[in-house]
Amino acid sequence: MTPEHRAWRLSGGVIETLELPPHPEWFYVPDITSKGSPVCLIPGHHNSDYETFTLPLIAEIACRLTPWSTWYLAPGFFDCHLCSGKAWGEIEVVVCRTDINPPHSVANAYHESWHLAEALLRPDLLAALDARLASGPAWPGDYYPQACERRARAFEHFAMLFDEGCRQIIAGDHVPSEIQLFWYVYSGGFGREIMSKRASKRAPRRSGILSRMKASLFA
Repeated sequence: MTPEHRAWRLSGGVIETLELPPHPEWFYVPDITSKGSPVCLIPGHHNSDYETFTLPLIAEIACRLTPWSTWYLAPGFFDCHLCSGKAWGEIEVVVCRTDINPPHSVANAYHESWHLAEALLRPDLLAALDARLASGPAWPGDYYPQACERRARAFEHFAMLFDEGCRQIIAGDHVPSEIQLFWYVYSGGFGREIMSKRASKRAPRRSGILSRMKASLFA
């Protein structure tokens, strides 16, 4: 099969098609590195359902959860080619692979969205979430036990549960604080708050969100 040279860039709800040049003139993603090396998008083979089914879903998730960010979607990445995706919170950029199946692609989009969102959350909210997740498995290795990865996996699972129809997890009068936090990010409330603050040029680095949540969000 001939490698596919198309890729996509998502920004502000707009899907832009990119044409990837062949090696050695690969498309280098601006301003980001992985382990000290530039990251570039490389040609390959998209999942057969990606353009018609998965791409619109990823675009909607990116716009709803992290409307301030820029996403690059391609069959693979040079230097971080073993990853299904990677987020750089400090410059608000995500890269995701397009050669994986739709459920894994969507789950990965939620995972990377959380990495971007938590860069703007208050440390005390993250610390409270870490305390709740501390009872989780003692995963082997150096990568999986990291607090940031535990948080991203937990949010990814929350989002997928909700997408698959388990919406009772936000019902009732005693919704745990971590579920409230996850819901605020998932629902787009956090993204709207960040964009509103940036538009008014009063955007603090950390967002005080829980004190202003409405009970109606969880009805």
